[in-house]
Amino acid sequence: MANVPISNMTTTWTDSGTTYSGVKLNVTDTASASGSLLMDLQVGGATQFNVAKNGSIVANGFIKGKGSTGTVIFDGVSGYFVSTSLIGGLRWGVAGASSISSFDLILARDDAGILAQRNGTNAQTFRIYNTTDAGIANYERGFLKWDSNILKIGTEKGGTGTQRAVEIDAGVYINLNLAGANKFGIGGSENVCYQNLSISDTKNIVFGTTTGTKIGTATSQKLAFWNATPIVQPTTGIAEATFVENSGGTAVNVDSTFDGYTLQQIAKALRDAGLLA
Repeated sequence: MANVPISNMTTTWTDSGTTYSGVKLNVTDTASASGSLLMDLQVGGATQFNVAKNGSIVANGFIKGKGSTGTVIFDGVSGYFVSTSLIGGLRWGVAGASSISSFDLILARDDAGILAQRNGTNAQTFRIYNTTDAGIANYERGFLKWDSNILKIGTEKGGTGTQRAVEIDAGVYINLNLAGANKFGIGGSENVCYQNLSISDTKNIVFGTTTGTKIGTATSQKLAFWNATPIVQPTTGIAEATFVENSGGTAVNVDSTFDGYTLQQIAKALRDAGLLA
């Protein structure tokens, strides 16, 4: 059976100075129900596409927009997805933006399972709010952003908001890398530093006053000060130091003191501190 359209119209536009309309419907709406439609396309009595009098468009399937650089598909059943070239993506702009170049926020697909926020050489910022008001004047939020070629993660506040803490929660281990090399690891039982640890002048290492802190947890661990070669905990088997008697001086005995300490007290203190076994 031949295809016989109910309406098959043609027209020719020939004047570049004239704004033409191919199909036009002008409704004078003096009174009508809010659900009145300017267009209602049906199949078997079921609406497939309609245009409401307020301009809203409803499609039973999906709406597909196709251009030279990509395709956009809006699906009313499963949500919507976008299939575009690398210059596409979901774009937002300020009120009144009317061209692609004026839409300055872009979410794009870099690859399978990879969502990207990018816009040429413009540094990007992602914000997630804890609280805010309608004018975004009083807020608490976290951010992930590029700032002067530095990737920053943190929190910020505005107005009556409070700047909140940042917590990184990992199941087993957190490892910090620079240029592909391990620098610092945080684990469940210990933290590992992979390079020298520097402390600025006037800054100290502060310990607790209840149980205390050990430097070295086994006698086989090596330790040294002032660039000396690290050694294990010394024992009575260590080689003796060279002794030179001071001719004519006072003999040293068990009662002799050095800044108020006897040799026995010095030995006891070194052993109690773990510097001698």
